[in-house]
Amino acid sequence: MSDAPTLPIPEGIAPHAWEAIGAKPEGNAWSIPEYDSTGEIVGHAIRRADGIKTFKPGEHRGLTLAWPLNAYAGTTAADPLLIVEGATCTAAGMGLSFDIVGRPSCTGGVDHLRPLVKGLHVCIVAENDQKPSNNGTPGHWPGRDGAERVAAALAAECGSVRIAYPPKKYKDLRAWIIGGATRADVEKAIKSTEPVTIAPDAPQARDTYRPFPIHLLPEPLRSFVPEAARAIGCDPACVALPALAGCAGAIGNTRRVKIKGMGWTEPAVVWCVAIASSGTQKSPGQEAAVVSLQEKQLAALDAHDEDMLAFKAQEADYDAAMRDWKNTGRQKNEPQPERPAPPVCSRTLVSDVTIEGLAPHLADSPRGLLLERDELNGWLQSFDQYKGGKGGDVNHWLTMHRAGLLLVDRKTGDRKTIRAPRAAISITGTIQPATLTRVLTPEFFANGLAARLLLAMPPKRRRQWTDAELSDAKRAALAHTYDNLLALDFAPTDGPTTGKREPVYLELSPEARAAFIAFFTSHNDEAYDLPDDLAAAFSKLEAYAPRFALIVHCIRCASGDRSIVSPITIDLASMEAGIGLVHWFANEARRVYAMLGESDDKREDRALLDRIRGWGRDVSASELTKRDRRYQGDSAGADLALRRLVKRGWGTWVGNDGGRWTQRFRPTPVPESPSNSSESGGIDDVDTGDAPENAGDGWGEA
Repeated sequence: MSDAPTLPIPEGIAPHAWEAIGAKPEGNAWSIPEYDSTGEIVGHAIRRADGIKTFKPGEHRGLTLAWPLNAYAGTTAADPLLIVEGATCTAAGMGLSFDIVGRPSCTGGVDHLRPLVKGLHVCIVAENDQKPSNNGTPGHWPGRDGAERVAAALAAECGSVRIAYPPKKYKDLRAWIIGGATRADVEKAIKSTEPVTIAPDAPQARDTYRPFPIHLLPEPLRSFVPEAARAIGCDPACVALPALAGCAGAIGNTRRVKIKGMGWTEPAVVWCVAIASSGTQKSPGQEAAVVSLQEKQLAALDAHDEDMLAFKAQEADYDAAMRDWKNTGRQKNEPQPERPAPPVCSRTLVSDVTIEGLAPHLADSPRGLLLERDELNGWLQSFDQYKGGKGGDVNHWLTMHRAGLLLVDRKTGDRKTIRAPRAAISITGTIQPATLTRVLTPEFFANGLAARLLLAMPPKRRRQWTDAELSDAKRAALAHTYDNLLALDFAPTDGPTTGKREPVYLELSPEARAAFIAFFTSHNDEAYDLPDDLAAAFSKLEAYAPRFALIVHCIRCASGDRSIVSPITIDLASMEAGIGLVHWFANEARRVYAMLGESDDKREDRALLDRIRGWGRDVSASELTKRDRRYQGDSAGADLALRRLVKRGWGTWVGNDGGRWTQRFRPTPVPESPSNSSESGGIDDVDTGDAPENAGDGWGEA
């Protein structure tokens, strides 16, 4: 250690412990080896002198091991193996003579831990690292959530699993030790915990539906979404997803966010899919969010019809003029009449899902389009339908997801080659769970299209009459925001116009950039141990964070948010909203991918659970035979079905209140969505004052 006298050991760590985990100086940073469960080095964590943590590129993440592997064999419930997060906590705990191992992140390293801890008693020392929202309201707890996920993943391997926390004023074990904690203090905290019990097949925290984070939406979406959802009787996600996609479609190619210079930029393109059974009001929720865009499109089509009538008259005049010119004008050297150009219809919305149908619209719509479909089943089944499955439709769609160059060659029509320099299409649509399972075939996972879908699967809810209405003011506010977003123009060009349309590139503020870098690291740590298909979805969610930040920023500008410092700089509030939305969609991706991988028996059990929840009451086996035609006359089958639900951890047995006790099944409760978005916190409430009607017009010129 004497080779680097200017590189201090992190506070709270004994020198012998720091040396024991293999920490070695490399320049102005410490390099700490990370191992797999057999003791082989798989990578190195890097900790700079200023505290910045990273890892060597091209290597894998592993565990920080403080002792020889065979030393873990003697753990007991009273003296368990500690599992902490990070190298410094590992070394700090080693200084108190604990058997200890460090995972690379709050959810990382599980595959390496499983064989290492088999049969052992372990205690996960979690971190108190709550992430508040922008205005200080409670946010999520990565350390706590990660500890629960790791405990659930290891429960079947270990003799016992506990989760202990440092006192609230300390972030982690090392901070606690710096604050004076002794081994006895840590042991006392461990002994005060109970072993984690995981029911067979029980859904864990990551499998539980979390209400859509309305507080992350900017106004007017934050007020519109819950009011529309209450009036319709649907989950707020069924309104929020199409509203975000609608705003993305309205922004289109006019704005783009720079992540790393011009080498990494992201467009305002999102592909949102609401998964829900028939009768859950998912379609009315979507229509409420995009109805004003539909009305604008209908008005544009009506105007185009009038333009076509005028064009037909101009064509007739041109034909007559051409006849005169051919008869007499040509001999007199008169100029040839100019053919009138056909009018181009302004398009914002499309429902055609074929490349042949979309390509001309994209060529004529440089700002991009919104594909709005009530049922996305037709879209997923449309690929290469005219080419016997041998075309390149999926590749074209992948191009449109990144707003890239689209070239389509056709054998018929006036335009043989159709080109769209920035073919941007946002998507919003709905689909039923059973249909999604059937049509989302392995090919879509292999080619990457499935990974680009933002999936949301809110639980089925019982329909009840409501007198709630969506106010005209909320409708008008959203329509006004759409107007201002559609009024955004491309970057100004120098010199004569050449027809080239370039986006206005938005920068990240230093604070927003730092937040994204921290998210980038933790998000990829979490994705490292995931199955391939889910890891692919997480890799695309990484880019959705700046995309959402861009969309949120543009909405805030369009609605007259006076806290915006610069219209061409995305601030921390917008980036935190984008990251928060990605956290929510990541949880939904876990849930949906788990559903897609379920056996038929488990899928049927989950469908039964949804039906029982829809009834809104506890149910006995006898009542199930009367309420569900699948079990009519089969009381034994009904009883067995309810017992399976209890065994899976999806509910409990309860009895009647008073009178004769009857065994009834009660489903585990589903979290309620926030009743009022303004009470949920998130992006600061904005003071729009008396913003003029054209408040969003022209802002953000480079």
